[in-house]
Amino acid sequence: MTERHHTTLSRWAPWWAYLVPIVLLNYLRIALVPPGEVGDAASVALFVATTLAVAAVVTALHRARVHSAGRG
Repeated sequence: MTERHHTTLSRWAPWWAYLVPIVLLNYLRIALVPPGEVGDAASVALFVATTLAVAAVVTALHRARVHSAGRG
């Protein structure tokens, strides 16, 4: 594996590390704010915001873990 390919792979967490929290938090969001109580646009906006927030947190945690393991 080339150095560049390895660096690119280590920048992103595995797909399931994103999928599991996104699904769980969206189920929680639906339970707390049912789509019928807000408009379609608000429901989509909440989904997008939840997904982006989870992606940012998972990526940050993964990169911090990879960075600290590299120093080890």
